[in-house]
Amino acid sequence: MHHRLSILLSSLIIVFLLFGCESNGLTFKNYVDTKNNFSINYPNNWSVKSDDNGVQFLSARENMQDLPLENIYIQKVELPFEANKPIEEYKEEIVKSMVEKSPNLQIESTNSRKVNIYPALEVVVKGNVNGHDYKVNTIYILNKKSAYVLGVSVPMSNEKQYWDVFNQMLTSFTIVDSK
Repeated sequence: MHHRLSILLSSLIIVFLLFGCESNGLTFKNYVDTKNNFSINYPNNWSVKSDDNGVQFLSARENMQDLPLENIYIQKVELPFEANKPIEEYKEEIVKSMVEKSPNLQIESTNSRKVNIYPALEVVVKGNVNGHDYKVNTIYILNKKSAYVLGVSVPMSNEKQYWDVFNQMLTSFTIVDSK
């Protein structure tokens, strides 16, 4: 019985990976990062760029003038300590660091929220970068000695469309235990 269930679940996972999932008219594929121990669904017409700093999901170009591309990024950072306090207790330190690194961006809001099952801190900033008005939504999730940073960077003119895609992706984010 256990063996049949295992085969069935494996088959369902393969079908899911091959065909993606659909939500609000978008079709999604699953991305699994075994090095950084997470998985997430992303729109199947987006491209994926991965390097030592993390992974970036880039929106499909609508035309040749469609620059810069909207993107969603995920980075895993190893912490020098075990994060055993609630994420809210790190909020002041996180915001201070963001302001120091990007003084031309303004903090619009900070919120506690859940990403899938994980407590998270959301920081929204806005500003002008290379003549374009941008909004950046960054999510911080702590897990033992790791921090996951997930963000979306979009021109303010496309904010609503990509905020929705980002939130759909967030609902699928899962930290995969390395055993």
